[in-house]
Amino acid sequence: MSVFSFLPLDERVRLRVVSQLWRRALDDDRNWRAVDFAVMGPAPGRVVPPLMKWALEAHGADMHDLSTRGCFVGDAVLQQVGARCHNLEVLIVDEPPPDRMDEPASIAALSAPANVTEVGLAALAGCHQLTRLDASRCSAPPAALRALASALPFLAYVKLGGPGFTDSHAAALVPAGRDMLALDLSGSPVSDIALRTVATHCPRLRMLNCEGSAGVTELGLSSLVYGCRELRILLVSGCVELGDKALEDIASACSQLHRLDAARLPRITNTGVERLADACEALESVSLLGCPGVTADGLAAIVSDCLQLRQLAVDGVGLHSVVDELAPQGLGLTALTVRRCGGLTDTSAAALASSCPSVTSLDLSDSPLVGFTHLAAGALVHRLRSLHSLTLAGCGVADQSLAFFPAARPRLATLDLSRNPGITDVGVELALRACAPTLTSLSLAGCNAGPSAAALISASGAPLTRLDLRMCPRINDAAVTAVLGGCGSTLESLLIGVDGPTVRAATSPAVVAEALPA
Repeated sequence: MSVFSFLPLDERVRLRVVSQLWRRALDDDRNWRAVDFAVMGPAPGRVVPPLMKWALEAHGADMHDLSTRGCFVGDAVLQQVGARCHNLEVLIVDEPPPDRMDEPASIAALSAPANVTEVGLAALAGCHQLTRLDASRCSAPPAALRALASALPFLAYVKLGGPGFTDSHAAALVPAGRDMLALDLSGSPVSDIALRTVATHCPRLRMLNCEGSAGVTELGLSSLVYGCRELRILLVSGCVELGDKALEDIASACSQLHRLDAARLPRITNTGVERLADACEALESVSLLGCPGVTADGLAAIVSDCLQLRQLAVDGVGLHSVVDELAPQGLGLTALTVRRCGGLTDTSAAALASSCPSVTSLDLSDSPLVGFTHLAAGALVHRLRSLHSLTLAGCGVADQSLAFFPAARPRLATLDLSRNPGITDVGVELALRACAPTLTSLSLAGCNAGPSAAALISASGAPLTRLDLRMCPRINDAAVTAVLGGCGSTLESLLIGVDGPTVRAATSPAVVAEALPA
């Protein structure tokens, strides 16, 4: 029976009139436990309001997992959800940022567009099983948040970041959250006041995201980590007032931390990183991108002390230094980002592949080539048999760098060759010959790809969901039409033109609109 749960919503409606047997099969509650309107229409986000209304009225009580991401959602829809979906555990109105946290088994998320107000939020009080609330763009006053949080006893994850969320909103929401496990305030103008409120009322907090909150200082972070000692995930990238003192407080209070994103913190140095690595040996993911004070010595401390490390992101450190440090300890790494590093040579690339054979994601963006040949590129993908994502943006690779890709037969799902003008139609053909069966995301922004490359992409059979052709001056309307003719059934995002509008031709938007699936 559950096979019907994979059918688009309009197909379900049509098949219900075939016979009573088909109707009973399609109305089985097992087919409605998980509903994703984003993939149930004739194209992503194209479920029409009458179909959505019918599904909520007829089967809302059966829904435990509901996603309307990409569809127009306002207060009226949320009122229907609150009235009909009393068993709802997962509600996603917009796709949450990827790789934010290890999701709990039962989640409810709401990422509300600006037209959702306190009226829509108040209606969700009827969904008593909600455990996650994502309302980052909702224009609701603090009092509405306080009332909603009080009505949702199982609320464990809250995302309320964004420019409209302030310390006053935090003060209204958090006192109801002694059992809160995760709080996402990213992009909001909160300050130390909000962090002190969280520290007082959320002692069991395991994840905090306050990325981009410039008002957060070392005083506020100190209050937070000593009040929330069970923290496992801490994302503070872009909180530019944080320095070594912040890392030392984290090390003292949260020794079981698993993930730290400390990117774009110009005040931290090797001293703080070494103290952190010495105390937080359970770290599995660390990002130090955009931290000029962290050098090879800090990297050495992280790699040698954090033996559970699986994801590492650094920049401005010579690749030879990275390889030297990873050689004895790097076997467990699955994701490695080394941007703006020097010394990307045949030798260092081969050594990197030998040091980290389990890597599935490798990002070497903006690392200038020094004697890096097509042999090294082929060896890299040949030795890293588990590699699914490769980023060589701005590295200066050219067509000949991909010559050995087909022989290596990599199983790449994501390939980013952007900002490499030496990549022409020939290089695109080599990449497609090597990766087409598994490739879902291809970026050629700023490359010298033209109509021939578009034709090759169209005929490749690659299951592309994302294609980036921005700043490719030779791409014209005919090329875009060719791409859509071959990949339109799978593409969810096509970026073209100088500024890269999604699914819009630089010279004639109508051509693209006509070529899209109906």
